[in-house]
Amino acid sequence: MNGRKKTAKTKAGKPPGTLLYLGEKEFADSQILFVNYNEENFEQKNIKSIEQFTEAVKNVDENSVNWINISGLHNITLLAEIGKIFGIHNLIIEDILNVYQRPKIEIYDNYIFLSIKHITKKENTKLLIEQVSIIVAKNFVITFQDSSENIFKTIYERMETGKNIFRKSKQDYLFYVLFDFIVDHYFVMNEELNEEIDSLQEELFKNGRKNYIEEIHKLKKTISKIKQAVKPGRDILANFLRGDSEIINKTTLVYFKDIYDHLVQINEELDQTGESITSLLEAHLSLISNRLNEVIKVLTIISTIFIPLTFIAGIYGMNFRYMPELDWKFGYPLILSVMFCIGVILVLFFKKKKWF
Repeated sequence: MNGRKKTAKTKAGKPPGTLLYLGEKEFADSQILFVNYNEENFEQKNIKSIEQFTEAVKNVDENSVNWINISGLHNITLLAEIGKIFGIHNLIIEDILNVYQRPKIEIYDNYIFLSIKHITKKENTKLLIEQVSIIVAKNFVITFQDSSENIFKTIYERMETGKNIFRKSKQDYLFYVLFDFIVDHYFVMNEELNEEIDSLQEELFKNGRKNYIEEIHKLKKTISKIKQAVKPGRDILANFLRGDSEIINKTTLVYFKDIYDHLVQINEELDQTGESITSLLEAHLSLISNRLNEVIKVLTIISTIFIPLTFIAGIYGMNFRYMPELDWKFGYPLILSVMFCIGVILVLFFKKKKWF
């Protein structure tokens, strides 16, 4: 079932703020990873229950940054409880549960909400577009993802390795790193897509007789999905930079401006990739047209050669009683010779004109 149709049908008639999970994949339990760090310490633990989560939030050090990653959004009770603990509006929790939510960023008094798309490829073939939601509050960053695979694994590793800028910074810098990590993957996907285009183009010109319409259509579908996921990011970040929040330090804003530049760049590159796919399709259709023209040309040459021969055969095929040539003993070989000469002359003529 199409995800957007499912979303529309499920939400129809429900009051605003109704918590409904609109994803398609569920696994046994939501996974909660709780990371607490500062310049001196780093602690990482898995939370098994809502009670344990509530206790962990109550006992945090005010001088540390706390990153909570939720994998699996089907546990509505857990998300509702998180909303209560951090004072998150039900409409925001509703957006988090809707994995087809359009990218958006909203600034509230006590927190910032970001919904954005993370793009990867599964098993080197299937495009996977996953919604990632981020809540940023004082000393807290909460990330929500629907899959069981932790997409931020490399960030955990960088954070754990030593006393780098991560460990010295507050929640706003972590927010920037997560945002930037997702945007960087857009460039990776675009690069892989361009490699596919180059490979297909090379194959197309090597083996021009094969039909590549289906492969090109898949590429057009892929670039369309990526554009749909990426393009809103530029506008929502522009609005964010015009806003004001105590949660984001003014010295950190320069990093977000860098992300904005990257989003402008990736949108331009995606437009160029789309044009490359269109050019590839046009080249393929041109090759098909050329092959068809070659076939028609050969058939035309054959038809042109046989037109005068058919004309002669038609004349002497008429059943008139008085045709002097019919009684001449050299009439038959003469007509054959004339027809042969006409054919040879026409072949030589076409060859001189380089028609074949």
